[in-house]
Amino acid sequence: MIREPASKETARKPNMRETILAAAEQQFSVNGFNAVSVRDGTQAAGANPGSVTYHVTTKDGLLLEIPHRHDAPTNLRRSKQSTMASFQPPALDRPEAARMPSKIPASAGPPPR
Repeated sequence: MIREPASKETARKPNMRETILAAAEQQFSVNGFNAVSVRDGTQAAGANPGSVTYHVTTKDGLLLEIPHRHDAPTNLRRSKQSTMASFQPPALDRPEAARMPSKIPASAGPPPR
């Protein structure tokens, strides 16, 4: 038998780590790092204080993880751009490449104005 949570507030959120990081980032930006306790951050996230030590080991670790959550999408985009920039089209100095027909037929003439 599966036990249902008492309310939506006590239900487990699908990505508690991200929720904790977002709440900590907001708390740190408003109150400052030294003024915020781990308990404050977890209460803002609606999480159990013990879950911070499960996802991030310390308050300092929590602070260090915040930039990483913003770096991941940027690094993924840079990786894709790097892959596209390193693409090398096939060399046209091969004899079979020279015999390939062009995409625009010569009889097509200039485009209409």
